[in-house]
Amino acid sequence: WMVTNLGRYLPGKIWQLSGLAVYMRQRRQAGGIALVAALVSQILILATGAGLGLAVAGGWLASGRLPVSIAAVGLSLVGLAVLLRPDMIRRLAEWITVRVGEETPQEADLSRGILLRASAGLVLCWAVYGIGLWCLWRGVGGIGGPDPVLWTGIFAAAYVVGYLALFAPGGIIVREGVLVALLVEVAVVSGPVAAGIAIAARLLAVATELLAVGIAWGLPGGGQYPEVRSE
Repeated sequence: WMVTNLGRYLPGKIWQLSGLAVYMRQRRQAGGIALVAALVSQILILATGAGLGLAVAGGWLASGRLPVSIAAVGLSLVGLAVLLRPDMIRRLAEWITVRVGEETPQEADLSRGILLRASAGLVLCWAVYGIGLWCLWRGVGGIGGPDPVLWTGIFAAAYVVGYLALFAPGGIIVREGVLVALLVEVAVVSGPVAAGIAIAARLLAVATELLAVGIAWGLPGGGQYPEVRSE
């Protein structure tokens, strides 16, 4: 999963998912289940990220930027609406699965309880990213400013916009641009400092991903494909 996750840095958004399906085939397992799991994960990431963007919207409302606030709230509501409709998520995942040549996994369970538990875990992940961004701010000598909760909303909003920019591999440049804009407008960070934080956040993210791949690959059996058959 860690290796295929790097596929998002290639043009287009399909390489990460396709790589996961190929990996599952090499393990002699159904690639369709892996694709559904990955697709649902991406949908929930966007939904929860859009929801946390409400924190950013609140910041803009407080400063009188109503049009941008309405757009942020609208994006959040769309994400939350998708999150509350497991049937829609399943249909979308199955449609994409069939289009890439995999069989539709009938046994995939996408109950609301499972989706809510997964979403809770993703919210914790967003919180870790937000705290990391806040730590970067503190690391460059930042004093005061918004609390880590708003930093979480800022990062989540920038990530979602960068992901939706299909032309940008890994949302590169787009995510940084949105992050700088939000840091300047909402967190009241100076432009140069905001740019430095955005670049540092990207470099640290790539470094930790590569480190995780190296650790996983170096573990016993990390570079092998065990022959495990699905029931």
